[in-house]
Amino acid sequence: MSVVDKVIGALTPPETEEQRMQAHDKARAACSPGDWLSMALDHHEQIYAAFEAVKQAGSPDEARTAQKQLMALFTGHGTAEETVLYPSLAKDGQKGHATQAYTEQATAKMQFAELERLAPLSQEYMEKLGHIEGAVKHHIYEEESIWFLDMKESAPADLQQLATARFREEYERYMNGAEQGGIGGLGSRALGGGRAAAGSTSSDFGSDLGGRTGGERGSQGSLGGSMAGTGGTGSGLSPDYGRDTTGRGDISGDRPATPQSGSGRDKGGF
Repeated sequence: MSVVDKVIGALTPPETEEQRMQAHDKARAACSPGDWLSMALDHHEQIYAAFEAVKQAGSPDEARTAQKQLMALFTGHGTAEETVLYPSLAKDGQKGHATQAYTEQATAKMQFAELERLAPLSQEYMEKLGHIEGAVKHHIYEEESIWFLDMKESAPADLQQLATARFREEYERYMNGAEQGGIGGLGSRALGGGRAAAGSTSSDFGSDLGGRTGGERGSQGSLGGSMAGTGGTGSGLSPDYGRDTTGRGDISGDRPATPQSGSGRDKGGF
């Protein structure tokens, strides 16, 4: 286990599966059809399913293909967040959270680069994948439980509208380029296309996410390109979705272990 892996494990609070499910459903309830928040949540669901696809691969070649799809989804989503949503967070008074978000995503990208140098399905590979998944899920939990909800509730209408248009534009630009570059099976064709209605919620999100997200997004069409209404069947997530194995204490609001001055509404930050 690398030093970075140990640091990630030590700094990732073990929010429970139930807490993640509740945060996701609460964020879903705050969505408007086709808005930036609904698109971000769709991407999160696809990223969860993509992690499962890698873990369930039956051969090294299959694992590597699934890994490339996961990395493309994560990078496309992350690029759109870093270009549009995180600056919007800062504009809305969450500069500390925006800085923390950039740092966490940069760390995950470095870890994905290390994953590429490991033999697929080896013990070291699976451990690294697990550490990345735990960090990504915690990062998403922070977004869905605090940062994005605050922005959704307080940002002015013009900022919300601009965020929706630009987030879609940046995500489509990256994903279309990835498909042209030969990374097949991206988006809803492989991992399901989201939910039928942006405001829907679920009490059993952890066990059947992939199945419910597959092929149900036709009415929104907000992700563009191959994602508009062309969802696949979805792969479903295992019942242990969201399980944390890091062993650190709980988290509420901002990280107590790394207090900063922040600004605006921030009480902490990175």
